[in-house]
Amino acid sequence: GGSSTLNPTYTYIAPPTVVSKAASSITQTTATLNASVNPNGSEVTECKLEYGTTNSYGESASCTPAPGSGTSAVAVSASLTGLTANSTYHFRISATNAGGTSKGADETLTTLAVPPPTVTSIEPKQGPSSGATEVTIKGTGFLPGAKVKIGSEASAVLVKSETEITAKTVATTPGPDEVTVTDSKGSSTAGPTYTYIAPPTVTSIEPKQ
Repeated sequence: GGSSTLNPTYTYIAPPTVVSKAASSITQTTATLNASVNPNGSEVTECKLEYGTTNSYGESASCTPAPGSGTSAVAVSASLTGLTANSTYHFRISATNAGGTSKGADETLTTLAVPPPTVTSIEPKQGPSSGATEVTIKGTGFLPGAKVKIGSEASAVLVKSETEITAKTVATTPGPDEVTVTDSKGSSTAGPTYTYIAPPTVTSIEPKQ
């Protein structure tokens, strides 16, 4: 009996060591997913960041750069576009080498909300308190169906573009009033003022006959 010598050796290959990291460069519709991958000496054949609105993910983006086959952690990322504003997304790193596939812990990010409209200028800036003056409103983020207040709720509101609205004043009390635009994203604040001017009054006539 006895044992053979100079036998071939079998090498156990470790799967990659992966860590999901916080997302960066988050906007309303874009974000960068970050992670690290240590190939543990075996070429990483697939590296992706899985993401979705639940922790079932459903979408994935390839890692940049490729982690390679080294023995130290490599910082990887993936840039996402086409996300939905004001929404929470789950993501994790997934990397595969000859030793198997490793998946990182679940991380989340929340895209930024779309800001409410802003009003930057109006023309004209004043008109009679009897109303019926058409006012052109300039600003940003105007959506179809927006409502306009020039003190009171304006009439004949027409959203011409994301940056221009026309509306007519209605009869109200004389004085200055802030112009506000409201849509599904919220209401504008700190806008310009429109001044309603009282009609002239006659106090006396001369001669009387």
